[in-house]
Amino acid sequence: MLTEIRSEVFIEKVIQFSEGLNVVLGDSSASNSIGKSTMLMIIDFVFGGDAYVKNNHDAIEKLGDHAFQMKFEFFW
Repeated sequence: MLTEIRSEVFIEKVIQFSEGLNVVLGDSSASNSIGKSTMLMIIDFVFGGDAYVKNNHDAIEKLGDHAFQMKFEFFW
């Protein structure tokens, strides 16, 4: 189970996940372009997907070189 993702480019440096349903919400003003889809692509990326790299050239160029650290918990 993915329990957290860390990055220096995040406003909140550590994003923690709990068991069960986790939801990505926008702000109370229903703003666009605040990173909801990008966050979902980052989650896909840490599981081995390539949508973040293929579809987010603008974000990658704006942020420059950056890294993600992820923490998984495995159950028997």
